[in-house]
Amino acid sequence: RCLSGEMPHFSDRRVILQGEEREGYLWFEGYRNTEGAMLGVMGGWFDVTERKTLARELRLARDKAEQASFEKSEFLARMSHEIRTPLHAIIGILELAVKQQRQSDDPLHIAWQAADSLQGIIGDVLDFSKIEAGNIDITLQPTSLTQLLDNCAATFRLRAEEKGLELLTAISIPHSALHWLDSIRLSQVVNNLLLNAIKFTDQGQIQLRADIHYQANQPRDRVTIEIEDSGCGIPPDMYQAVLQPYVRVETAQGAPGTGLGLPISAKLVALMGGTLQLHGSESGGVSVTVALSLQRAAAVPLPEPAPVVAETAVEGESLNILVVDDLAVNLQVLALQFATSGHYVELVSSGSEALQEAEQNYYDVVLTDCQMQGMDGYTLTRHLRQHQQRHQMPPYAIVGCTANAFASERDRCLEAGMDEVLIKPLSQIALLDGIAQIWQRISSTSATGDQFAEIQALAQADSQQEQALLSTLLQGMEQDLEGIINYRDGENVSQIAHHAHRLHASFALLHYYPGMRVCLRIEKTQRFDQQTMDALVKYTAAIIRLVQQRLQYFHGEK
Repeated sequence: RCLSGEMPHFSDRRVILQGEEREGYLWFEGYRNTEGAMLGVMGGWFDVTERKTLARELRLARDKAEQASFEKSEFLARMSHEIRTPLHAIIGILELAVKQQRQSDDPLHIAWQAADSLQGIIGDVLDFSKIEAGNIDITLQPTSLTQLLDNCAATFRLRAEEKGLELLTAISIPHSALHWLDSIRLSQVVNNLLLNAIKFTDQGQIQLRADIHYQANQPRDRVTIEIEDSGCGIPPDMYQAVLQPYVRVETAQGAPGTGLGLPISAKLVALMGGTLQLHGSESGGVSVTVALSLQRAAAVPLPEPAPVVAETAVEGESLNILVVDDLAVNLQVLALQFATSGHYVELVSSGSEALQEAEQNYYDVVLTDCQMQGMDGYTLTRHLRQHQQRHQMPPYAIVGCTANAFASERDRCLEAGMDEVLIKPLSQIALLDGIAQIWQRISSTSATGDQFAEIQALAQADSQQEQALLSTLLQGMEQDLEGIINYRDGENVSQIAHHAHRLHASFALLHYYPGMRVCLRIEKTQRFDQQTMDALVKYTAAIIRLVQQRLQYFHGEK
């Protein structure tokens, strides 16, 4: 082929030389005279045995390293779950006991503080391992920096006050300004720095400051976040050293920790494209400055005000909550944490029980453990969503509760259909605040699409027919509202249930979810408490006003 003028030939061959197998790289190429006539073939080979052997060893080493990294991640995930699960029970029970004692020198208070520190240590080790393994992803979303920093300060203000410290904020960033950033990771950084400041400060104050420097004709802004304390300080020659893992400055306080808080914060800031620097403060403490270059997010347009005057949630609303966990101790802790919340809570110990309970009754929130024997939380969620769609139920919240703190776990929960995930161990405040925030998000959806779409379809686009249907609907709802007002202070629960059943059909026709939920609580779980009755009256009156507005539109009234 080379003699015929084809391309040169190259190949790998194994040969036996003096009884030893060698690997060679062979080549052949035709050669011509000055007139272009083919004269013959020349070729040769190179001994590439060592190179091939080295390449195989490198591939094997790479495969082993990848397998080791995978096994390490799996081990950390398992250990995270195994440690956090009992820690959830320990912290939960101690927290409730401490709230009853209210004495800082009580042994229970000391034990609770130690357990809380242990939780922080476990979190630090896990986070650092994930960063070292490259398992941390930065997820950008439009975020208000002012709101994020206010939330961080609110989280630690009580802890500062318990030490007699003042936590001050000076945030010079408009609340409406939105930037693309990872709110979870930036909150983690700020929380770490605030925790350190409080931990190493015995008197004085902590200051959280933030400034924005607008860059003309640029899509990005320069943002600086500074946390300054009046604590024991760090020697200037240690500023860089403490950003390395496991390096700690010995202080008189002897505060517990792993020496990972600052390194984790510095690495997270670096992943976000920023810098973290330490300086001395005028008060003798430490000032930590985080500098970030953040892309501005387009302002999110507010939706046009809808004609609906109905509220989407009643403040302090008492919810029906179904709690699912196959560990008895977890159910006991959650029951105690919910005891003073004002919510109605049902406890079940398996996914199959939860599914049966949800099919027979109505719940606003389902809080389920993710890793359970038999039907796990992911499978339960998929079944619940199917049940919700089949029966055209109003949206309700499904919240996962897991001790696995890996980002992949959250993705798995959301893919299964959960609305949010809470990570164990959970304090009572974290649990109740988490449920409240999730419910606020779910309940803010008052309807799907045009609330009168179904009425219009029934009327077949005939305006007179639509007016007639609306008038009949309005008359029935007014009668039901009058009946509920008359009976809600009495004991005739059957009459209330009757009116609630009729109203549920009216709310469903208008796709008005808040009203549907209250009616389901009455119909399914026989709740006739004052708060539920007040909510039903409020929602019914609101939807009546909505129908009246629609009728006024037909009559040409303003």
